Amino acid sequence: MGYNTVTGAGVIARSEQGNPLEAYGSVATETVFKVTNQGNVYAQGSYHCGGVISETATMISDTMTITGVTRSDLSPCLQDQSEADFAEMLPSHGEGLEAGDVLAINLDGELVRSDMAYQATVVGVYSTKPSYLGSSQLLGQANHVPLALVGIVPVKVTAENGSIKPGDLLTTSNTPGHAMRADATAPQGTIIGKALMGLKTGTGMIRVLVMLQ
Repeated sequence: MGYNTVTGAGVIARSEQGNPLEAYGSVATETVFKVTNQGNVYAQGSYHCGGVISETATMISDTMTITGVTRSDLSPCLQDQSEADFAEMLPSHGEGLEAGDVLAINLDGELVRSDMAYQATVVGVYSTKPSYLGSSQLLGQANHVPLALVGIVPVKVTAENGSIKPGDLLTTSNTPGHAMRADATAPQGTIIGKALMGLKTGTGMIRVLVMLQ
């Protein structure tokens, strides 16, 4: 237990090489909660956040007991100042993939950089900073990358099919790893999302609302 009557931390944990914080349940060898040196937080089982105040509090006493309010069962667990996307760690093929790449899936079920216009095997975008990461235990493992499935993500784009305007639907292009403006006749399953920024010429990176369709 930590306690501090003045400003400053109540508990300080530090480790030069190991996890600065670990918690165990009834089995001494089974870690149920840990914080790594990189700041990653892991918890076994389901993760539950506190309730949401759904009415105005009428009083908060000195002991922080809240009265005159009701609470729901769940509250948002993540508040981030950056734009958010949902990503999943998936196996990839080869090296050199990087954030913003438009990704497709090969016959072995591995992620590869897209390399043709209107590619039917497109599955999403290499996430720059996922706000929620599925299978996060694979983060940093060789031949695995975070695939953004939905949300706002920086994406590599090209104007090879004409200038991109905010609101344009985007698809894969002949430039590897880049999206381009989609024609109205784009086949189903080749749209990766909608442009939130524009690009007049050349190549670049813009914010895109990723939503595969």
